[in-house]
Amino acid sequence: MFRSSQDANTRFQQVNAILANKGADFMAPCGKQNFQDCDLLKHMGAWNDVLAAIQVRIEVVQTREIAVCFPVKMSDQRETRARVERAVVLLHKIFVKHTCVTTIALDDLGLFCNPEWFTLLCHGISKCRRLKTLRVNADMDEASYYRQLLTGCMSLEHIEELCFEKFRDSENAGNMVILAAVIEGNTKLVQFKVDGFTAVTRNTSTLLRALQQCQRLSHLSLNVTCFGENEATLFLNMLKGKNALKSLRLEGTEWHDYITVSGIASALSNSTTLVNLELLGFRLHSVDVRALAMNLVHVQTMQTLIVDQCMPSFSLTDGHMHAGAHDTRAHVSSRIAPYIYIIKQFTGLRCFAFDLLRFSSGDQRAFLEVLATTDSPTRVFVPVRTRGYPSELSRIAMETGTASRIHLSRVCMDEIDLTNLPTGSRVGDVVLEVQHGTWDNEIPNVNACLAGMRTFDHVENFTLEMRGSIMALSTAKPLASYLEDTKCLKGVTLNFSASEGSSMLLLRALSRNSSITSLGVERWCSRRRSAKVLADVVSSSKMIHTLTYNEGSMAPAKTFFSRLSESIAGNFTIVSVNTFERRENAKNWALIQNVATRNATLLERAARFVARLSLQKSDAEAFEAVASSPLLPLRVQTLAAVDEREAVKMVRRAVWSLRDLDVFMTIIGVVNESVVCEKSSDGRARLDTLPADCWLAIRRYLSVVDVVSAGPNGC
Repeated sequence: MFRSSQDANTRFQQVNAILANKGADFMAPCGKQNFQDCDLLKHMGAWNDVLAAIQVRIEVVQTREIAVCFPVKMSDQRETRARVERAVVLLHKIFVKHTCVTTIALDDLGLFCNPEWFTLLCHGISKCRRLKTLRVNADMDEASYYRQLLTGCMSLEHIEELCFEKFRDSENAGNMVILAAVIEGNTKLVQFKVDGFTAVTRNTSTLLRALQQCQRLSHLSLNVTCFGENEATLFLNMLKGKNALKSLRLEGTEWHDYITVSGIASALSNSTTLVNLELLGFRLHSVDVRALAMNLVHVQTMQTLIVDQCMPSFSLTDGHMHAGAHDTRAHVSSRIAPYIYIIKQFTGLRCFAFDLLRFSSGDQRAFLEVLATTDSPTRVFVPVRTRGYPSELSRIAMETGTASRIHLSRVCMDEIDLTNLPTGSRVGDVVLEVQHGTWDNEIPNVNACLAGMRTFDHVENFTLEMRGSIMALSTAKPLASYLEDTKCLKGVTLNFSASEGSSMLLLRALSRNSSITSLGVERWCSRRRSAKVLADVVSSSKMIHTLTYNEGSMAPAKTFFSRLSESIAGNFTIVSVNTFERRENAKNWALIQNVATRNATLLERAARFVARLSLQKSDAEAFEAVASSPLLPLRVQTLAAVDEREAVKMVRRAVWSLRDLDVFMTIIGVVNESVVCEKSSDGRARLDTLPADCWLAIRRYLSVVDVVSAGPNGC
């Protein structure tokens, strides 16, 4: 498959030697067949070091099952051909030899655009006979690649989740037939998503008929833009029939003649399982919204309804309604009445998203007045399409007492908009842009808006971009005060030039912050001193797990990576460091990436321990190392299938459990179940009768990793 068999064998031997030097056996068989942990789990760091050349990482999914994925997509990645080929050979060997691979999630197949590499990849996928989840982001132009990938999937028989995104298949409609054959061979399919094929109108019916055979299908996402009359009829009948759909996401077009919102609503009216419905891109005539309201009211299982990027279309006859219609007030227009009907009748609805800003202020007030009298939905999401904060909607929400239930999408604004933002506004994602030419003339406005940021209780992500001048100390002070005091901010990106005094002030504030987990630093640490301090802030932080650093100047960038590489080994929180300067700082960059990969691996093992999927000593060691990571509850949430609050409780319970004497001694292998000591004739204290507070005092200085070997016979 490579240029020659000799060349492929050379790469094979190179991988074998690299892994052998790191203590890993390249040829070790998969342990899953014998109900043992795979060698991949024992030497995951070594395997991931090789796979880093193609940005692939191995992760633990659950006991004796692993996932192979692209965790981060970086467009500027450049690796030598030899490194990439070694990684491809290793990936192929993992697919072929290790039946414990149950998840493949490839975010950018463009890295395999070389025909030889792609052939090797597809051959490996075809050998993953236990594969349950395949998620692929293709983004390639040639139909032959899709055909090759889909053909490789035809040998799979245990797929439960199949997701293809960014498929551009305008040249070969026959690939739809192959995809249908893949589905027919995996009738236990639970989740199916395919984006693309937008230029293909033939053979779509074949795909729909195959999906009808999947009785367990509960999550479906389709682009129905190019469905013809026959396909539309078949699809709507599929929705009407007996099915197990819990989540349905459909992307259409406002000019579609055969699949409309009215037709979809009618087809779903008898559903007994649907929980989430998302409609994107359809045109919403008043009759469509009324049909949506009248039909879906029978679906009492509905919890989330999203009508996004759907342009409301009002006819000239859509005027005010009489009192009593739909039991709303006399001044309510027929435009907003169906939406009011939805929130009044859908008692179980938790989340409702639609384009409320396209309605008049009178309609907005009518909707929010009714929302104030109901308990559901608890959240109404409103997309913000234009620059600036919707102050009128905010004012009405404050007056009606519904501001806490209105959630806006990312809001991009200038300093004047931000200054006028009312206190208590539910803005979770703010982008503040100070345009070139306004900086010198409007410093008071900028300072005022930054000082006002301290009153924002709900901002979780904040981006500040300033161009045209250097941030002075007078402006840095209110920003630093906000960064130091905020308890809600999770992600912050700061993009501007700053004086050294301003940089040091901001760094001091970041070092004292206790909530930020994702930090973006662009251009403002332009001195070696500030670069060193930034490295110290990142390496000592127990909260920052993602860092983006782009300076543009060689000296501070070199200083930053050199300093960070010296101290990063003691950090167990950081899992992602992104930069454009990696090639110029290759040696230090490699050390930093190794630590990030190590931490990601520890995080997966710790999550398994918390979710009680594993109680091995190595997983307990990992848990002790990353117990304070803000990412741990999120990973536990996924593994244990619980909500975020319960995941946090599980982490806390695991911490306290591991402090217990019997649990600790059992985990490290000293005893089988509990500590029982023989009576002492000399009156010395026994470990099993030691007061709990005394043991906890000892435990403070004793960790799982301290126990090098364990005796099988107890105390």
